[in-house]
Amino acid sequence: MNKYSVLKLSNGEDIICRIVETLKEQIKVENPLLLDVQQTPSRDGRIKETLGLVKWIKPFTDEDSYLIEKNWIVINVSASDGLSKYYEYILKKLDEPKMTKVEELKN
Repeated sequence: MNKYSVLKLSNGEDIICRIVETLKEQIKVENPLLLDVQQTPSRDGRIKETLGLVKWIKPFTDEDSYLIEKNWIVINVSASDGLSKYYEYILKKLDEPKMTKVEELKN
């Protein structure tokens, strides 16, 4: 079983996260990211889907873990290996310190 889960929430959002604790009426998750699927037409007229992972609650708080009411969860499935690797890559990128313009000029 994969260590990450994809949760479909009752408001329509899909998040990927690590479930760290299951309580009676809530689950505790760490580092949730919102799955952002964009559909764009390709040159040959087909619909192309791209997946982005974006901060879910993090822009509004400094917390790393959150309690989600179980009745807000429509479905809970294990993330695929490919999605799990992408998730880890994005988390790593989000944790990297950003260079300021002055630091960029020095390099």
